[in-house]
Amino acid sequence: MARSDLLPVLLAGLCASCFVIDESADDVAATETETDTQSETTDTTTETTDTTTETTDTTDTTETDTGPGCGNGVIEQGEACDGDNFAGNSCEQLGYAGGTLVCTDECTLDTSGCTTGCAVEPECVNPKPNVTMIVDYSTSMNGVMDAGLTRWEVVTDALEFHLGPASWLDANAHLSLIRYGHDPAPADAGTTIPNDDSGLVDGHRIDVEWFDGQDPWFECNGDAIVDALAVAGAPMDGGQFGIGTWTRGALVAAADSILLSQEAHAEGIGERVYVNIVLTDGAWTGVDGTTALAPAAENPANTAGMMFNSQMIRTFVIVVGGDQQAEGAGDMLAVAGGTGSAYKATTAIELEQALIAVRGQIQQLADPQCP
Repeated sequence: MARSDLLPVLLAGLCASCFVIDESADDVAATETETDTQSETTDTTTETTDTTTETTDTTDTTETDTGPGCGNGVIEQGEACDGDNFAGNSCEQLGYAGGTLVCTDECTLDTSGCTTGCAVEPECVNPKPNVTMIVDYSTSMNGVMDAGLTRWEVVTDALEFHLGPASWLDANAHLSLIRYGHDPAPADAGTTIPNDDSGLVDGHRIDVEWFDGQDPWFECNGDAIVDALAVAGAPMDGGQFGIGTWTRGALVAAADSILLSQEAHAEGIGERVYVNIVLTDGAWTGVDGTTALAPAAENPANTAGMMFNSQMIRTFVIVVGGDQQAEGAGDMLAVAGGTGSAYKATTAIELEQALIAVRGQIQQLADPQCP
């Protein structure tokens, strides 16, 4: 299929000179004011006193134990499990073929005992779906989200769990990774962001691809995404300013990757399912990262809508951090991308639940039925 069949549609409206810079915007410079709404979660723990009276010939002694917490069998704030209580989760529920799920002493899930194979695509009944993880690399991702962890840390921990070896997506999909920020000089090609050493160029970086000229498909490559996120590290080494949220640029890059894949494998429209998963904490900005939700030409919903309407390429959206403006923009993006509404997560557990739900929908759309 010729790239020209889709590019004019996907890239319609892209105009490097159509952007209005608003000096009141949040993310780009330390001299600008950023109001980063962080959700502070207060854990209220009810202390239960267990009183035991020991009677001897001379003394009555009362001993008091206080709790509860991890180990009491009740799943509380910040816990994914507790003892034998897995909140209905199992290896199969999490997308594995089988095995034994374990709850650690820290009340987190240990899937090392879960099993699944790594089948190459010719062994499968149907083509594997090609899934692009589109991860927000703006500096607002360094805001605290849950249990003292930043949004970036919570997101990368969750992706390690859901994309790592033996996960359903790792074994049954081809995975790619795009990180995105903003382009400080959209008129110039090859632009980097000052003080960013993670490799963003022209607003994004494709860290992991589905294939190359030597390998038709990178099978079971979830660990490559986990490694790439670890190498990139936190945006701007944990800084609070410097990188914006040009979401549309990442979606255009994803569309281009899809065209390259279809051309390289001589695939027609609809022969393989393609899916985008956007993880973000902030409202989208223009190209240079200075203006939230403007200009209208840079609304990523436009690009997601073109992808869905022309090729049924769905865009799932997960918004972390609890910012209402970001959640509203995420809903608009998800509607345009054919997935209804964005998932919202203000805790690590809510993010886990969102990723499980998205994985389930992808499995319904395109289960390759690999051995």
